[in-house]
Amino acid sequence: LRDARTLDYEAVLDAKLAVLRELHAAFARRERERPSERGRAFAAFRARARPALADFAVFEAQQADLGLADWRRWPAPFRDPRSAAVAAFAAAHASELELHAWLQFELDAQLERAAHAGRDAGLALGLVKDLAIGSAADSADAWANPGLFASGATLGAPPDAYASDGQDWGLPPLVPERQREHGYTYLRQVLRTAFRGAGALRVDHVMGLARQFWIPAGRPGSEGAYVRQRHDELFGILALESRRAGALVIGEDLGTVAPEL
Repeated sequence: LRDARTLDYEAVLDAKLAVLRELHAAFARRERERPSERGRAFAAFRARARPALADFAVFEAQQADLGLADWRRWPAPFRDPRSAAVAAFAAAHASELELHAWLQFELDAQLERAAHAGRDAGLALGLVKDLAIGSAADSADAWANPGLFASGATLGAPPDAYASDGQDWGLPPLVPERQREHGYTYLRQVLRTAFRGAGALRVDHVMGLARQFWIPAGRPGSEGAYVRQRHDELFGILALESRRAGALVIGEDLGTVAPEL
C-alpha cells in the first residue's frame, strides 16, 4: 500500500481495522478489570455525542454486516433507523457498536492533541477546519434522519461562465421547514462537531445559508431553481456555535453570490 502511486482508501482502512480491533479489545478488557480515566472519558464522549454517534455506529456495523455500502439497497426493515429490526441488531452487536464509537473517540482525541500542538507551536488560530456543503444520499446522515433530506432533488449551481450547463453536486438538500420543525438539531450538532478543535471553520458555499440551487433528479442544471433559506436563523445558529467554540468563521464565496449576501 505504501508503494502504490495512489491511495487505496478501502485497502488502507481494512489494514488499519485489523489492528484497531485488537486495540479496542485490549481497551475494553482493561476497562472491565480496572476502570480508568480514559474509560471514563470514553463514556462521557458517548453520552455527549448521543444520539448521532449511536446511530452512526449502528450504520457502520449494519453496512459491514449486510455487505452493502448504500443503505437504500438494504432490506426494508433496516432502512428505518427506528425499526424493531435495527434495535434488535444493535442489541446483538453491542461490542461492534462500541468499536465504532471508540474509533470516533480516538479520532476526536487525536484531533484535539493536534490542535493543542499547533497552538503550542505558535499558530495564532491553530487548525482551520472545513465544513462540506452537504452529505451524500447514501450516507449515515441521510439514513439516520429520515425526512430531513429532500428526495428527488440535488444541490448544484446554475449555468454561468464557469459551467455553461450548470453544476450538479449530487447531494440531497436539507428541507428548510423540516429543519425548523426539528429545532435545527441536526445542523447544530454538525456545527458543534465541526468546531471541535478548530480555531476557525471554513464553510463551503456559504451562499447556501441564504439560498440554494435545487435541481430536479435526472435533469440538467439549467432546469434548477433557487430555494430561499431562513438566513437570519441559520446565520444566528452559526454565530452562536462560533461564539461557544471561540472560533472564527470563513465563508467560501465562489460562484453566483446574491448582492445582499
